[in-house]
Amino acid sequence: MTIDEINAVIEEFTNAGYTPDSGHAPAIGFLVSEKTLHGGSTPNLRFPAFNNLPALMRAVGKRATPVIHYNSRNLDTLSEQVKQALDAVYEADLCRMVQLNTRWPDTSHVKRIKEQFQQLKIILQVSCRADQTPAKEAADRIALYGDGLDHILIDPSRGRGEDLDVAYSTALYSEIRSRMPQYSTVFAGGLNGENVEDVLTRVINEIHTTEFSIDAEGKLRDTVGNDFFGQDTLNINKVRAYLQSAAKILK
Repeated sequence: MTIDEINAVIEEFTNAGYTPDSGHAPAIGFLVSEKTLHGGSTPNLRFPAFNNLPALMRAVGKRATPVIHYNSRNLDTLSEQVKQALDAVYEADLCRMVQLNTRWPDTSHVKRIKEQFQQLKIILQVSCRADQTPAKEAADRIALYGDGLDHILIDPSRGRGEDLDVAYSTALYSEIRSRMPQYSTVFAGGLNGENVEDVLTRVINEIHTTEFSIDAEGKLRDTVGNDFFGQDTLNINKVRAYLQSAAKILK
């Protein structure tokens, strides 16, 4: 949300041993929705003002990879929305990665985004376990995106702190690898300093590699309001515990 948060998080990445040249390089996400894209405000404390994005990403510099996490319910114009979100930061080389936090966006829109921004890396968030989609069926559907995607985020939580289903997620990982081995995989779901060592150990025991990424959001934050989703703020102590605990396994 702020330059101070960016600097604090990058310091924790560095202290835990993650650098742009390490085997697991640091990334920092910025949430954007169709509402904030058009200048709207939101009570969700995880969304920075859209006009602040260029300054925030300049603060990241080359110390980490900035990622736009884009969410919209209006999927009919998704590619146009993403283009608008990227216009101010892509050509300036401030951001070359976007995560689509939308449920099964049309393959034509993903292809169009890729054609418009040829150096862009695209992550697709899939929450198939929550949708009760069998792993094989989900992998078949993911494969339809072909070369339009670069990374798959397996996330039952969608930032809400719900725990990763290791059995389902690793089964989906294997199904994706058999169809689209060029995709890299990100595991997410309720990760924090207290559980990440155990979860990563279980994941590695199933897939026999550390060549994957991890992502955390909800359980690195402290609630400051009511139960409304997003009424929370980043807790740098939780960030530190998460990164250092994960490093024990991923190093």
